[in-house]
Amino acid sequence: DINALLFLGKLSMLQSNWLDAIFYFYRGLKINPNSLYGNLALAKSFIQIEDYNEAIKILNYILRKNNENYELVVNLGISYYSIQDYDKAIEYLTQALLLNSEDYNTYYYLGLAYGSLNLNKKGLEAYKKCISINASFGLAHYEMGKIYELILNDDKAIEHFELAKKNISFDSLNYKLGIIYYKNDLFLKAMSPMKDYIINNLDDFSALEVLGDIFIKINRYSEAIDIYSRLVNNDENNEMYYLHIANSYYKLNDFKNAISYYTKVIELDDSNYEVLSRIGLILN
Repeated sequence: DINALLFLGKLSMLQSNWLDAIFYFYRGLKINPNSLYGNLALAKSFIQIEDYNEAIKILNYILRKNNENYELVVNLGISYYSIQDYDKAIEYLTQALLLNSEDYNTYYYLGLAYGSLNLNKKGLEAYKKCISINASFGLAHYEMGKIYELILNDDKAIEHFELAKKNISFDSLNYKLGIIYYKNDLFLKAMSPMKDYIINNLDDFSALEVLGDIFIKINRYSEAIDIYSRLVNNDENNEMYYLHIANSYYKLNDFKNAISYYTKVIELDDSNYEVLSRIGLILN
């Protein structure tokens, strides 16, 4: 009974059991190899397990008699994008839009395909159409922010990164938003996304340096000490790390620890006049 097999496949898809779904759809297609639903569902299951080449074979097989089927065409475009055949992706995604111009996800993938070919102006137009349909789609705002950052329009980049952050949160977004705030001297705003990024990337020492500098800029010296102490554990001969720790202790009026770390700076550079002067001032 092909209907029972297709229904079991659909149930497996709803439970994200993609391998089970593939098994049932294969069995169903042995009964009727030309079933549009069975082939399309099988291809979508292969897309979910990232076997895009197999999905493309199936979709092209049923495309000949179903080239007006939006779902078929858009999945073909997404599959070609996923194997980095961007010209083919653009061809099928554009065709899909002729069949259904109201799906924001199609515009999103079209923007990604254009961006992969460095056609940023066309990509930007695709993302604008995407968010005109779904204004809260964070991934499109994120990609727009990346393009505006690339063309040095920091204000627009910040605007779209912020809109993305309202709806989603992931490492590259947090990093880009934190760094662009930092570059524009918006240190208080930069703190939160950089902290979100660092939580998952404690071994990114350049990002830790940025976060440490942010804490110093906004006078959060205890947190600055914590960050630079982590950095010192990675690089014990970095004079600037010790200096930042010492200055932070000095600002907190913890002169004993300040002298201890100023002394470490002098051990690395005994000609540092300002540090010698600071130690003398504390002792005096």
